Amino acid sequence: MPITYRYIEAYNYFDTVFTGVVTDRDILELITNIRKEPRFLAGANELVRPEKLVSLSVSPDTFIIDAPAKELLQDPRMKNKKIAIAATEKYFYGYGRMYQTACEPTTWDIELFETVAEAEQWIKHHGGKP
Repeated sequence: MPITYRYIEAYNYFDTVFTGVVTDRDILELITNIRKEPRFLAGANELVRPEKLVSLSVSPDTFIIDAPAKELLQDPRMKNKKIAIAATEKYFYGYGRMYQTACEPTTWDIELFETVAEAEQWIKHHGGKP
C-alpha cells in the first residue's frame, strides 16, 4: 500500500507516510480509511511525509471536489485539525500547497516544512494527550 499511517498516542497524531507511486485512488482510500479511526475523528492531528516516494499523480479535484474529501473537510468533528506536511521534495511541496489552499475555507491549520524533523517538532508541540 503506497500510503500507510499509524497513531502516535503520546502526541495524539497520525504519522502518514507516502511511498512508491501514489495516485488519486490511494488518496481517496486514505480518506475513507482514516475517517473510520475514532482517534482521528476525536481530534488527532496528522503528520504527512514522503518516504521513498517515486511519484505523486494526484488531481486537484481529489482534494476539493471528490465526495469523501469534501465530507471530511465539512465534518464538524474536524474543527481545528492541525496537519504538518514534511515537503522534503519540491513536487511534494507543490501538492502540499495545493492541499493547504483547498483547505483555506476551513478551520484547519496546515503547515509545510522542509524537513521531517521540523514537521514532527511542530505537530508534537500541537498534539498533547488525547
